[in-house]
Amino acid sequence: MVLIEATTMDGGGSNEIVMNPDELQAIMRYITTVEVSFQNNLAPKLKSLSETKYYEGGEASKAMDHYSKMLNKVNEVGDLYRRANSEILSMMGQWLQ
Repeated sequence: MVLIEATTMDGGGSNEIVMNPDELQAIMRYITTVEVSFQNNLAPKLKSLSETKYYEGGEASKAMDHYSKMLNKVNEVGDLYRRANSEILSMMGQWLQ
């Protein structure tokens, strides 16, 4: 456990923050698992579906257009998980100094 002194702005609350590096590492592992799953499993499948030329006309083509949008969203979510991991790592580095 790491004990951090903190200053509260409004005078309320605690002046200490207790940080457990093991818990933060467990959170980072979980985030990494989700991020890798998005990038290595879901994104390639959506990309493959978005590039499928089987349904080029009719009502199905409208549905197929959504796959490229979903791929972009999946990539955005993966980027957010990567950013969250980076922020936690940075915070741990600062607190452990």
